[in-house]
Amino acid sequence: MDRGCRLTIVPAQTSAEDVLKMNPDGIFLSNGPGDPAPCDYAITAIQKFLETDIPVFGICLGHQLLALASGAKTVKMKFGHHGGNHPVKDVEKNVVMITAQNHGFCGG
Repeated sequence: MDRGCRLTIVPAQTSAEDVLKMNPDGIFLSNGPGDPAPCDYAITAIQKFLETDIPVFGICLGHQLLALASGAKTVKMKFGHHGGNHPVKDVEKNVVMITAQNHGFCGG
């Protein structure tokens, strides 16, 4: 499905300044393993993104980092959330795929 978008992937430790020089229409913070709290480099960059009018989206670890950059806290879940797979349907191809869930931390 072509939406006329250009996707640029950068390493997690790319500076906010370098990302902003690319003049993105949006910034997507991807997932990854581990505790988000020690990721100071990412939290600092995200805080700079939030000072702009650019939409910032996050999934899993990216969402937790976005929460920390916004002043929220994260906590390790007592048991975590592992499994609990959910079906997702591609309506154009009429195909159902299964997503895997794996969360050890939550934001609040």
